[in-house]
Amino acid sequence: KVVDDAGSPPTPETVLESIMGLEGGDGFAVRSPAIHSETLSSADGKLVSALLMALQSKRKRNTGLASAGPRVAANRLWRLKAMGDTLVFRKPAERDGMDMAVEILLDRSSSMDTKNRITVARDVTMALATALNRMTGVQSAVDVFPGYGSAAHSILPFGGMLNKAREEMRAVFASGGTPLAEALAIVRPVLLQQRKRRKVLVVI
Repeated sequence: KVVDDAGSPPTPETVLESIMGLEGGDGFAVRSPAIHSETLSSADGKLVSALLMALQSKRKRNTGLASAGPRVAANRLWRLKAMGDTLVFRKPAERDGMDMAVEILLDRSSSMDTKNRITVARDVTMALATALNRMTGVQSAVDVFPGYGSAAHSILPFGGMLNKAREEMRAVFASGGTPLAEALAIVRPVLLQQRKRRKVLVVI
């Protein structure tokens, strides 16, 4: 069980900061020199726990039964005729869990070439995508902007293969302008099409 120095559970923000090695009190996080790709890879479990604390929500499932409702439980219809049991309709019931689509949009513009920021951003992006991939009920996608000939380029589509995305991410380099609005216009409709209760877009 993760606890802070005072012996009480930390906030999700505290856990994420400790995982990513973030420092600074000016409102901007900077990379700690000690953090590397290996550190991020080994932090997957902690990152999953932090994300669960921060993002878990109620989701509705047709697990209950009622005497009236919009959906019939076909496997219980025989009880209506044989036993007079009217509880043959599915009733939505809330359960804790994930029902979410997450789009990660990575800035690979020329400014990201300063102090090797693009390498750090690539590592963090794939660490986040890997952690999300391990969570039941979550779908994730990764795009970079600017794209190659367009405002955005897909590295990991929803439902895509994470290993293939890792290989392609290694080839991402910093170049070009920062067409954030245009990139959002491309990825937003795809995110909204996902059949998930919650939809989150993260810009790195």
